[in-house]
Amino acid sequence: MLYGEGKDDIISQYVDFTKVYNEQVKLHGKTREAVLETIRICKDKNLLKEYLSGREKEVISIMMGLFDQEKAIEQFGNEKKEEGKLEGKREGKLEGKMETAINMKAEGLPEDMIARVLDVGLGIVQKWLSGASAAR
Repeated sequence: MLYGEGKDDIISQYVDFTKVYNEQVKLHGKTREAVLETIRICKDKNLLKEYLSGREKEVISIMMGLFDQEKAIEQFGNEKKEEGKLEGKREGKLEGKMETAINMKAEGLPEDMIARVLDVGLGIVQKWLSGASAAR
């Protein structure tokens, strides 16, 4: 029976299929082996058997495509996370240099010396210092 209510309806079978699938992914990772085992187990348990028997190659192809897509999304997310960390570090270093420049100026050091010591351009130091004096 494909549609209806109870244990043999399509929705219940699909839910059980996903449970088997999740178990196999835990055992084998997101691999072809996990997909093949999921299909084998589900056929043995008579879960979506007719569909899986008639479209096994298609199901394998779709599931492997999903694995590839998930992997690409995960990799993209990891790259963006790493970029965010690096950007945060850069911003933190610049903020530290800005605070140091303000403190050095307060101690009477000339702006060109501050720029050399902090290894930044004179214009940047002047911008920081003008922003600091405007904030006071």
